Amino acid sequence: MFDCSIHMVHWIGWKSEDMRQVIDWMNGCDKLTTIRNVWFRLNVNNQMTLALFLETYQKKLGRLFMSNEVPDLAPVRFSVEMERFSYYGSARWGNLPNLMSMNTCKTIDLGVSLLTNQDLNAFLRSWKEGKSNPILEHLQAAVPDQEDWKTVLNGLGAVVRHPTRVTRCHIHYRWYYGGVDIQRVDGKIGTVMWTHYIGKNEHEEIPKNIIEAFERTKQEWVGTDSDVVFEERGNEIQVSEEEKIIEQHIPNNCFNFTFVVWKTLLFEMSPLPLLRLPFLPLQNIIQNWNIYEIYHFAKVSKRTKGVIRKPVDIILKNGKNFLIQTSFKNNVIDPRKLETWLFELKDVTERDNTESDVYNENHVYHTLNLFSDNPLLLLLETLQLLFE
Repeated sequence: MFDCSIHMVHWIGWKSEDMRQVIDWMNGCDKLTTIRNVWFRLNVNNQMTLALFLETYQKKLGRLFMSNEVPDLAPVRFSVEMERFSYYGSARWGNLPNLMSMNTCKTIDLGVSLLTNQDLNAFLRSWKEGKSNPILEHLQAAVPDQEDWKTVLNGLGAVVRHPTRVTRCHIHYRWYYGGVDIQRVDGKIGTVMWTHYIGKNEHEEIPKNIIEAFERTKQEWVGTDSDVVFEERGNEIQVSEEEKIIEQHIPNNCFNFTFVVWKTLLFEMSPLPLLRLPFLPLQNIIQNWNIYEIYHFAKVSKRTKGVIRKPVDIILKNGKNFLIQTSFKNNVIDPRKLETWLFELKDVTERDNTESDVYNENHVYHTLNLFSDNPLLLLLETLQLLFE
C-alpha cells in the first residue's frame, strides 16, 4: 500500500532475543533493501548488541552511529556494507584492528581514537598494498599523539603536492589544495591531508602564510633519510598577499588525520598510446611539445630518446641567465612560432625575495628561476641534459 523505508533504528535498551527477532524480519522483508541510520549507545550491560547486529544483519546500511561508555569494548568485525560510520563515544575506542576490519565502510569518522603515528603508517601501508579498506573514500580521526609525519609517511613513496599545483573536490563545498598523495597497487590515489589548504571552490587564492608554511616544512625535510618527495611551486593556482588563520576544532593533545581516496585512477589520465603511433603522426605531436615535455619523454627509454630531435637554440648571455629558443607549429597560415625560455640562475638565499615563475600558456615567453648553492654548476648540468 505504501512505499516505506526505515529511516532510523535506535538499538538502545533492547534485549538480545527481541533484537534478533527484529533483525530476522528485516532480512526476510524483500521490499526493505536499506536502513538509512542505526544508532548504538553501548554500556557494560549491552555491549554485545553491536556484535549481534553486525553478525546477523544482511541488508545495506546508510550510516551507523555509535557511542560507547565501555573502555575495553570487545573486538567486533564489520561485515555490513555501509556508507558511513560515525563514533561519538566518551570512551576512546578506534584502534588499528578496528579500523582495518572496516572493509565494508566508505566513510569512517573515529572521533578521538586510540591510533598512534605507527598505527597510521601501518594502515596506509596496508591500504597501499590493497590488503584492507578497499572501498574507503574518507577517513577522519583525532590521534592522541605528538604528530610525527616522518613516521606516518615512512616507506610509502608519498608525493607532497604543492598547494599551487593541484586542487580536488571531495564533496561539493570542500576543495583540497595540495595534500600528500599515495598510490595504491591498482592505481588509485589516496591523499593524506597535510601541508594543504581547504577552500570552498576551485578558484580561491591561497593565503601566503599557507605557502610559507609549506616551504618551511619542505626545507626541514631536506637531507633526511626519507622517500617522501615534495613538489616545487607551480603557477596553476594564485597566491594571495593576505594571511589566514586556520582554526582546527580538535581535542587537546591530539592532531587531526584525514585521508581521502579519489575515484579516478591515475592511469586513466593518459589513454593515448604514443609509441603505437606511426612515425610521422608521432613526429607531428612532438613538434608541438615544449622542451620539458620532450625531455621527460626522451628519458623513458632509448627508443623514445631516438624518436626525434627538435631544433633548439641556446643563448648564453652571462653567468646569471641563459635563453633557450625553439619553435612550435601554430596553424596552417603561420606554421611556426618562436618559443623562448629565460632561465635565471640564482643562489638559494635569494629564493624568498624572488618573484614567481611566469609560464605563458600561449607558448610565447617563459621566465623561470633555477636555485642552487652553485648556480654555475647547475648551468653546466642543465646544458648537459639538453645535449644528451
